[in-house]
Amino acid sequence: MVNDAATSRPSPKQAIVVIHGMGEQRPLDMLRAGANAAIPPRQDGPRLISRPDKVTDGYDARRYLARASSQHLQTEVYEYHWAHLMTGNKVSDVVPLVKRVMLRLPWQLPGKLFPIWLILWVIVAVALLLAYLTWDTAESRDINGILTAVGASGVLIFLVSQGVNVVANLLSSHFVDVVRYTDAAPRNQRVRDRIRRGAVRLLEGLNDSGRYDRIIVVAHSLGTFIAYDAIAYLWARKNKMHAWLDDPPNDALRRLEEVGNALVAGTATVEQFQEAQREAWCERRRNGMPWLITDFVCLGSPLAHSHILFAKNEAELLERQQRLEAPRCPPIADYFDRAASPWRLAGWHDGDQYSYTAGRKSAEGSWQSARVLYHAAPFALVRWTAIHLPMDPFANPLAPNFGPGIRDLEAKGQKLQNVPVMAHTAYFKHDDDPPDGSPVALFRDAVDLAAGNWLRCSQEAPEFDPTTA
Repeated sequence: MVNDAATSRPSPKQAIVVIHGMGEQRPLDMLRAGANAAIPPRQDGPRLISRPDKVTDGYDARRYLARASSQHLQTEVYEYHWAHLMTGNKVSDVVPLVKRVMLRLPWQLPGKLFPIWLILWVIVAVALLLAYLTWDTAESRDINGILTAVGASGVLIFLVSQGVNVVANLLSSHFVDVVRYTDAAPRNQRVRDRIRRGAVRLLEGLNDSGRYDRIIVVAHSLGTFIAYDAIAYLWARKNKMHAWLDDPPNDALRRLEEVGNALVAGTATVEQFQEAQREAWCERRRNGMPWLITDFVCLGSPLAHSHILFAKNEAELLERQQRLEAPRCPPIADYFDRAASPWRLAGWHDGDQYSYTAGRKSAEGSWQSARVLYHAAPFALVRWTAIHLPMDPFANPLAPNFGPGIRDLEAKGQKLQNVPVMAHTAYFKHDDDPPDGSPVALFRDAVDLAAGNWLRCSQEAPEFDPTTA
């Protein structure tokens, strides 16, 4: 391990976990794309070195090592590959989503979904028109018209069947993944649980390995749903894990809650909130909390359509968030005024917002206490950045659905990134020197692999005592 000569401490190390999106993805494809996008090229050797992955149990799994340089700390990149778990897809699985989209009024849809809604209804209208014309010709008993209609119908049936095959293959290999993961129907439960369990296991294994001082989660497309769930489930396991110090410092946590209130009220910026999140994460680490995930970076995320994909409408999504089932950024306070605006935190309940005081008696009988962030507050500490391309129909800003603490960034497209639909799979396409504002340039800024002196707090954190969990 390389040491910092000035302090004789081991140099900090960080890990990136990349999670791929929908479709028949191959192992290592997303790993290579994400690692090459995150790590700039270097002159003194290879950009990345492939090593065995000792955390997951997949034979195809690898991790990529980027040695420390002037541009970044030592960084290791992992991939969570889940495509092989999404088995048994059928075209009929996409029907619930098609119905949810078609049965909405056009002004109830996000703007980018309107063309899809229009295409679906045009298909229905054309089919009804052809059926009417064929029936009308048959009623007139015009033999020539009937033969023409039958011939045209035969050609039409052939063309439609070929189109259906293409569409069916596309749906079953891509969009069914989205529907099956977001739809809690009994047939999908086993698949959903296996995918989530694998993601949580990987993040927890890295978090508890003792190898890293910081973890960044990066996800594309449907992978952002999986990453969101994994962070939420892992947080619920670890939010009470502290070193149980008597009267530990909580100044940064109080500051975070104040800035969170101001952000929701419109008097603070998302940049100020993310700065407060980083300070609070450092304070929690110094207090002994073994939580290493600092950043969640989304690219092309359909989470923007959550009110359609895993809720019936905006009201149901809000209800789930108010029940603390779907974490927001900033978190909804553990106590809040339901009569007020649903996004506005209602002030402090005995000083409590994202946290509460938990305590126990030591073996000597003295009372020990710690400030504990509650179970639905992962995004009190995890900074959330979402990057989207204007021509990506499946991605929009996330803040309207998940809170103003999300840093939404609209990227400037290059080449395929400016082509409708194709933009969705082109986020990581880049030159070695990506221009300012491009998806990769914004991505590198968001992951912040240079990680300055603030990461010392994680290196200096006390050893976690498992008896305090």
